[in-house]
Amino acid sequence: MVHGPLKKMTSDIYKISAGDLSFKITLRERDEFKDFADQMNLMVDELDKRFKAIKQANAKIVDLAQSVQHSEVKDDLYKEIENSIADLEKTAGSFKI
Repeated sequence: MVHGPLKKMTSDIYKISAGDLSFKITLRERDEFKDFADQMNLMVDELDKRFKAIKQANAKIVDLAQSVQHSEVKDDLYKEIENSIADLEKTAGSFKI
């Protein structure tokens, strides 16, 4: 029967779309949509990695920007900030928007 697995997947996808990228779609091995659910989980894992990389890059930029105020080597910190922004742009650019 298709209705049960489809309803379960729909419910799980709503949780993911609400922002819970740690959530996994779980279906029984014999369910008709198991392969699709597995592929969705791979996609969500990749999105989770990319969003974590963006969050880390942002935190690094914030930390560097705050330390510029108290530093004697501002040029070095500005270069680090530029590199971090470039990394952030690269990660964000991996999304086809």
